[in-house]
Amino acid sequence: MDLRTTLFLLVLAVVASVGVEMSLTGRHAWFVGDRNQPFATYRKEFFREIHIERESDAVALSGVGSEWFIHRPIEFPARLSTIERLIRTIRHLRIRGEIGPYDGGYGIAESRLKVSFVDGSGTRRQLAFGDEIQVGSNRYVYFEADGQVSWCDVTARDALRDVTVTELRDDALTTVFAGQAEKLVIDRGDGAGRTVVENVQDSGWRVVEPYVTEAAPEEVVHTIAVLNAWGIDDYVLDGVLPENAPQDLGFNPPRYRIEIHGVSGARDVLLVGADVPAEAGGEVEFTYVAWEGKPFVFRALRDPVILFERDPDAFRSRDLFSLPDPEVEWVEIVGDTRVRVELTGANREKMTVDGGSETYPVDRDYLVQIVERLRNAKVQEFTPRAGDLQAQGLGLVTPDLIVRIKSKDGDVEELRVGRTLTPEDAESRGGVLEGFHYVWNRRWEGYFAVAEVPLGRLLWTAPYSLRSPTVHDLPMPAVGRISLQVPGSKPIAFERATTAWIVAGDRKLADMDDTNRLLTYLYTMVAIEWRPRRDGDPGPDAYELKAEVGRPGMGSTTFWVGPEIPGQPGDRWVRYDDSDWVFLYRTGDVKPNPVRFLILSASD
Repeated sequence: MDLRTTLFLLVLAVVASVGVEMSLTGRHAWFVGDRNQPFATYRKEFFREIHIERESDAVALSGVGSEWFIHRPIEFPARLSTIERLIRTIRHLRIRGEIGPYDGGYGIAESRLKVSFVDGSGTRRQLAFGDEIQVGSNRYVYFEADGQVSWCDVTARDALRDVTVTELRDDALTTVFAGQAEKLVIDRGDGAGRTVVENVQDSGWRVVEPYVTEAAPEEVVHTIAVLNAWGIDDYVLDGVLPENAPQDLGFNPPRYRIEIHGVSGARDVLLVGADVPAEAGGEVEFTYVAWEGKPFVFRALRDPVILFERDPDAFRSRDLFSLPDPEVEWVEIVGDTRVRVELTGANREKMTVDGGSETYPVDRDYLVQIVERLRNAKVQEFTPRAGDLQAQGLGLVTPDLIVRIKSKDGDVEELRVGRTLTPEDAESRGGVLEGFHYVWNRRWEGYFAVAEVPLGRLLWTAPYSLRSPTVHDLPMPAVGRISLQVPGSKPIAFERATTAWIVAGDRKLADMDDTNRLLTYLYTMVAIEWRPRRDGDPGPDAYELKAEVGRPGMGSTTFWVGPEIPGQPGDRWVRYDDSDWVFLYRTGDVKPNPVRFLILSASD
């Protein structure tokens, strides 16, 4: 055959092909909407049921939104991603052309694939796929609703024909998700007991068996989230209830029984059987799992089983303090003294000591830091209480430290801090608890705990650690008299006149700049540290400088300033009035040095 003849036949074939396609596509479609995609206007929410009849089996699916189930050939939750793929295939079914009314031909009567679906209005749409068309990879398709035969690409037919039950099965073991859960139950078939945690209204997650206490919500949510992510790896038995499974699968009785209850009343019950034997030389990777009351046994990864092997303490709240409300009304610290601070929110908190009437300004930053650190502190381990003798031995009957906190909408919480763990105690716990204390909070009922008490120095040294570093809160204009004295000299005093300061006794005008500097130094003193007075601290009998500040109608305040601390240039201890408190005053490299200036002023 020469080239001209070949080209002629090729053109003829193309024309014939186009003619056939034009004759097939020239008729009016039975459907309304996109001429080539009859179901494109249906959103996935329109689908309520899908039925697929095949030569080998029939598949029935129903659902709405994210909840779909297989009804044939088995009863099983459906995998949403596969359902969405089927719906997408139906919606995107592309009609290449229309043949006309069905007259019994086209292989429709012998159809080995029929697909129907029910839409949101309850209307059933059914399709039957017939013979293959010789023009391209296409199939006849019969629309039962109007008796019309059309033809479509074979791709859609294959997607609907070839979907398997394994693909349709949801591989998730649970349907109650962490955010919807209200109860978790773990039964240990080995006689180790039962753990139950519930999401109690208004009080959050609580352990209710084998004892009642607060639960750690993050631990409960994590456990349920791991269960939600636990998937089916492979199916072992279909149509067999777990209690009828072979003995070596481990369901008679099951090793663990896990219940997850949802707020809507939904409930998942999982049974965990024996581990799947490992291949030669390998590690155990899988375990047998089943649903209670359902005839399936499958295998799943063994890793999540570790969560069920833990004792109930794994779910217990490890918060040292609960403090449900961020607003704290008061804090009380009982050690060598009893310190109580009422929080006002105005940054002007005062504390009382040992129930006295005198109040002291509080360093709010330290107090807030203490509360926040206690709020976030965690217990390392719990120990069942074995009686008062044990409590006495742990230092919890007459503790060295008690911290009480009252939050706005909560109860008063009391933490008792007992003795420090001995090196032997720490060693028996792996050596990681050195410096930890035995503690007790009444929320723990019959348990003691071991914990690291945060900011221990601030707690044990209260009230001194809590006192504000600001020594004065009185404005300078209220001062009416200043008296300075160094040992071996008479005091020199300055008194406020109407518009000036005078030197007391000789009534001479005082240097205003120097006098204002005196006031500034005395009224901008900042305490680096407060502590109880000790022997050798400055006082009436031993000082390097005595400064007395008088306030009309309010008496006077006296400071006894001690010498520089050896090795700490510029640091001096100062006693304030006749208090049993002293504070560390630091001049450092300030020039002119305030204390030296005051001493020189007194000497001159």
